[in-house]
Amino acid sequence: VLDRSIVDKWYKSTDTETFNMARRLIREEGLLCGGSSGSAIAAALKMAQELEEGQRCVVVLADSVRNYMSKFLSDQWMCEKGFLSPKPPKNIKPWWWDLTVQSLQLPSPLTVAPSLSCQKAMEVLREKAFDQAPVIDESGEILGMVTLDTMLSDILAEKVKLSDPVSAALCKNFKQVHLTDHLSKLSCVLKSRSFVLVVHDHTRYEADGSASQRQTVFGVVTAIALLNFITAHEQQQSQSPSKCSI
Repeated sequence: VLDRSIVDKWYKSTDTETFNMARRLIREEGLLCGGSSGSAIAAALKMAQELEEGQRCVVVLADSVRNYMSKFLSDQWMCEKGFLSPKPPKNIKPWWWDLTVQSLQLPSPLTVAPSLSCQKAMEVLREKAFDQAPVIDESGEILGMVTLDTMLSDILAEKVKLSDPVSAALCKNFKQVHLTDHLSKLSCVLKSRSFVLVVHDHTRYEADGSASQRQTVFGVVTAIALLNFITAHEQQQSQSPSKCSI
């Protein structure tokens, strides 16, 4: 039981500080510690700046790395969560590396209601040449994604029927990026995902004055879409007449 009465001062550390410090302890000190230990050291370094000469600081490392092997030890996971900036290949930034997702100029997204039947959703996706679409309720909340692969798998496994609503076959294991995120982050996420949902956060005020955070869907981007953007720009650059001075 935590006795808060004996605590003299509280220090707060962010997830970015926590996980990067834990990685640093492993890399530089050989201490196979976990995220809580990283948080403790990050806070201790802040507190140590207030110590007087001769004072010592004792830090307890409370956990190990055992439960984090597939999380903050992975550069991919760190980049996807925004805790680590992606490194460009060969340490040379491509021209598109620092551009934002907004630069892709994505087409208007196709969204479906949760009450739409799986059969109708499959017909719509095929007709519009989409493999997936966000499922949005009447309030605008993103419930998940409906994908051809997920519906086909669930139907073949007899988990859902063609007449069932898509809400019964939702895919919730997907990643999001924001319009202001860099394409470097998007490319990192797309290494392990077939698609990424692009969203924009906004604040909604109700009649009673209360406010809530909402998300607006701006589109779905795939690796092919990013690749087409890059190659189209490079082809345009190569075909443009070179300028020379006389």
